[in-house]
Amino acid sequence: LAIRYAVEHSPSFDSARRSQEVAALQRQNAFNSFLPSLDLTTTDGLQQLHPAGTTDPYSTSFGLSLKESLYDNGASLTNYRIAKLNYESSTLAAQKARNQLALEVAQQYYRYSLATKLQEVKKEQLATLQKQLATVTSQYEQGFKMKKDFLRFKAQVQKAELALLEQQATVQNSQAET
Repeated sequence: LAIRYAVEHSPSFDSARRSQEVAALQRQNAFNSFLPSLDLTTTDGLQQLHPAGTTDPYSTSFGLSLKESLYDNGASLTNYRIAKLNYESSTLAAQKARNQLALEVAQQYYRYSLATKLQEVKKEQLATLQKQLATVTSQYEQGFKMKKDFLRFKAQVQKAELALLEQQATVQNSQAET
């Protein structure tokens, strides 16, 4: 769903797709040079100077011509081959653009997923450290632990709180990028 949305709204993929359409039209035009051409011309009008004695001052002409190039020193064939190669190249470029877009969407999804999982881990880590701090605090107050143990756990809890805040910011940034 996200990849489809990205493909539908991506300027780079739209540009590659339009280039492919242009190349397809150029290939079709190059192929048309092998076919005969038919020209039809008609002219209807009023004669300005009609000859004396004519009762009809209107003139009509009709022309039909059929043309075919029998030999052009291989130019048509070369142009067709070039157009065909350009079409194949633009098709590959469009596929590459779509694949690149899908890769970017997938990478962003995994970055966001990783950030949310790390946030959960940091929350659990903070909860565990807070429990340990509570235990160390009570042991310190009872005289079973030294002050440096109490301060070390207190510093670890503060570090874990900062790490959780940083991870929450990372999740928000990752969500904003998607």
